[in-house]
Amino acid sequence: MSENYRMKQAMQRRFVTAAVVGLSVAAAGCGSIGESKSIDYKSARKAPSLEVPPDLTAPTASGRYALPEEGERGVATFSSYTTDREARPATTTVAQSAIPDEMRIERAGSERWLVVKATPEQLWPEIRSFWIENGFVLNIDQPDIGVMETDWAENRAKLPQDLLRRTLGRV
Repeated sequence: MSENYRMKQAMQRRFVTAAVVGLSVAAAGCGSIGESKSIDYKSARKAPSLEVPPDLTAPTASGRYALPEEGERGVATFSSYTTDREARPATTTVAQSAIPDEMRIERAGSERWLVVKATPEQLWPEIRSFWIENGFVLNIDQPDIGVMETDWAENRAKLPQDLLRRTLGRV
């Protein structure tokens, strides 16, 4: 093959490449020149209000949310509120009643912890077995310094199992 033929082929390839790039840029530019699709709120006008069809009736009012009559308890005061609160028996939540006296929950901000009257040697095996029985993986388990850290436990049962999730889940 001659040198002229190769140069001619190279020039043709460059021309075709430039033509394809030019047409692509022109096609992309034409799509962005049109009208703006943003909503012009200033030109909005008031529409007529909706009408209830004649076959629909207003729901009947129940006495659940009715206001008391004027003679019943027309005035609410803080003293009557506190008197009513003191007269009621104190309610405890299930979590508080389930905790024995030798334990308490303490909190600082969003972190909470359990304070127990027992030695670490007594509690460590029980706490470790609790996490493992509940399906947690222990990332750090160092009783000598008192640190136990679990891995994240996520419930993925309700996630849709499409092709991508199934494929990545096997990896």
